[in-house]
Amino acid sequence: MKEQIIFVSTNSFRTNRLLPAIEVLSKDYEIVCLSLGNGNIMLDLRSLYHLQLRSVFQRYLKLGIFNELIANEIRLGEKNIPYWYEGDIERVVEDLDLSRVRCVIYDDSRTAGHQIPKIIFEPWYNRLKSLGIPVIANAHGNVDDHRFLKFMTLERKKIYDELFLYGKYDKSRTHNAIRSHMHEVGIPENDLIKDRLGASKKSHVLVVLNRVNCKALKMDKSIIDNLQIQELWEKYRVPIIFKVKEPPPSGTEHASSEKQAIEKLLHDYYNRNRNNLSKEIGIIITEDEYQENMLLLDACCVISYGSTMCFKPIQADVPTIIIKEMGNVANFSDYHATISIEEDIIAKIDEWDLKLSERRRFLDNTLAGSLDYSSTAKYVQTVKRIIDDYKEKNTNQ
Repeated sequence: MKEQIIFVSTNSFRTNRLLPAIEVLSKDYEIVCLSLGNGNIMLDLRSLYHLQLRSVFQRYLKLGIFNELIANEIRLGEKNIPYWYEGDIERVVEDLDLSRVRCVIYDDSRTAGHQIPKIIFEPWYNRLKSLGIPVIANAHGNVDDHRFLKFMTLERKKIYDELFLYGKYDKSRTHNAIRSHMHEVGIPENDLIKDRLGASKKSHVLVVLNRVNCKALKMDKSIIDNLQIQELWEKYRVPIIFKVKEPPPSGTEHASSEKQAIEKLLHDYYNRNRNNLSKEIGIIITEDEYQENMLLLDACCVISYGSTMCFKPIQADVPTIIIKEMGNVANFSDYHATISIEEDIIAKIDEWDLKLSERRRFLDNTLAGSLDYSSTAKYVQTVKRIIDDYKEKNTNQ
């Protein structure tokens, strides 16, 4: 019987980033997917996440290459509202057969501020450690130095042994004492861009927004005022798509608040500038109704905060502008097209073709495997090496 790898999935976006590597690993290992996805005391999101994840796996991976998809037990109280579910997940985790497991891969790297990973993963990690089974975590995302420390490096020896990072920039932010346990592997999903090179439909301009109006996070109207909407229309003559984040799963009252917030800001902007705006400008607002690669790779240009997804259009040679005031910068600090909102966006787009060498240096420094689309290979090789290293260590003890 094949040895096993347990893949812990808590978020569909982070899981998707890793699936090409999981597929390759499945040729040598039986993959057991432990679904601990979105859960909430108000909404039965765990069962929805489980169904979504099963669909993703069945669509992406070849039939039969993973052993089973373990769903969380859903216990409903009055009015069919699920109970808070630490106990449910704990029982699922404790019942796992670990006799053939050679490593655990976790799609995130954090427990801080997150109830389930902290309550469940810390005791489980100790059990795995006692059996000599390594736990590999994956970088939560592109975050500032404070959250990098909080969400990633402080968690070592709490919930993971080895941490997979995007590239050299992230590794340079780690402490020397743990740097040998930090591995530059890039983003396996981004290797698939290679098949889309030169095929962009250039059908729209994409503006990727962080939080618009979500609890304490509110976007200032000056962002919209300085996006040069009329100039973008005159340059490209295509619709402008504003992509907002889905609201956090904290109840039905937030279901459309982000969309409504950006609609309000855009209406206000139009009312103040109607005499200077073409009536033909098309505006589309979306959360996740459109496929991510279509949004990013079929764009004439992308304007965004420092979102992890922005590596994709940069790799695909789609002009991509990072606006500091819109959100995280971090990995994009040394990127030639990271600017302040007051700077000329159109001028930055126009100089895109002149900055190829700078862009290649940026990618080489921040995202391993991004220039030759080798992230999947790096990821798989590193997982196998870690398994072999821990196996040898356990043999010698």
